[in-house]
Amino acid sequence: MTNIDLSGGQVRASGVTVKLSHTGKVLFPDDGITKGELIEYYGHVADWMLPYLRDRPIAMARFPDGITRPRIFQKNPAGYYPDWVTTVEVKKQGGTLHHVVCDKAATLAYLANQACIEFHVFLTVRTMGERLAGTPDPWAGMSRHRYDVAATRRRLASL
Repeated sequence: MTNIDLSGGQVRASGVTVKLSHTGKVLFPDDGITKGELIEYYGHVADWMLPYLRDRPIAMARFPDGITRPRIFQKNPAGYYPDWVTTVEVKKQGGTLHHVVCDKAATLAYLANQACIEFHVFLTVRTMGERLAGTPDPWAGMSRHRYDVAATRRRLASL
């Protein structure tokens, strides 16, 4: 996705046409960086960025009015997100959430167009069946007392 033409109001990536809006909006006022420039930047770094995002749910910090204005911290993709944006269901206490999985350049461009500047990437990965598999809990089955003793030993050993 390195060849990006913002003048047409869209970008083509991963075989998908992403419609762009308000590309001249300034997101970083001190530097004058616009949303269009953010989209271009993500396009240039997509090959390096996507391997770190692929197969991992993300929570997004969006700054639709620029970084000096309040952010929107978004977990669930909005109903207007296109069907081609991959999502995964994540269990939480009392229910579930859906999170975006940024697995292709088109999604990266779409999120940049949503003024997504921060990607809060899960440490767990998506697996077959849209479930998450994390690293096993090394303290599973350990009583709280034993956990505290083990943590104290590690801390003292580091002094």
